[in-house]
Amino acid sequence: PMALYGAVPFVTAIHRPQGDLPASASGFFFVNPSEGFVQLGVSPSEASSSSETSWWLFESGVLDLFLFAGPNPEAVLTQYHTVTGWGRLPPISTLGKHQCRWNYVDVADSIGVNKGFDKHDIPFDVLWLDIEHTDGKKYFTWHPSHFGQPDELLDALEADKRKLVTIVDPHIKKEKTYDVYKKLEAMNFMTK
Repeated sequence: PMALYGAVPFVTAIHRPQGDLPASASGFFFVNPSEGFVQLGVSPSEASSSSETSWWLFESGVLDLFLFAGPNPEAVLTQYHTVTGWGRLPPISTLGKHQCRWNYVDVADSIGVNKGFDKHDIPFDVLWLDIEHTDGKKYFTWHPSHFGQPDELLDALEADKRKLVTIVDPHIKKEKTYDVYKKLEAMNFMTK
């Protein structure tokens, strides 16, 4: 199996002792940026019991780990964030509804989608355009006939307090007349 991309090797456990003792929580955080594998489950030899197991394997790196004693899930997370820092609040526009589909036909179609959401009283905040808005699939360009007047779309969205995102994937069209390609090739930034 492949390791997960961007995984954070942190696990919390809820401990439920038998009898009248209250449940408690703990956490385990393994600080290791290398490729890793974590497997959680019940040990086959103890399938009839409530014993959980975990298996951790990392390709390299030092053994740098933290154990968080809890005693409850909130305390475990507070202890974890004392080590890692608290997450930043995302930009407000990322919290709203983002509308995207492949192949908006042109500026008029995109403005029609914007108006359609209003007509049906469906809120949305950001309209995304896929690669078809470009001139020949060259990023940072506008299709000369279908999206030749991008200001019309931008003005319509701005009037409704909405944003526009034009998709840019991590590949550049290899075309000798494409200015972006020429600059990247001249600076030796292209992957070989």
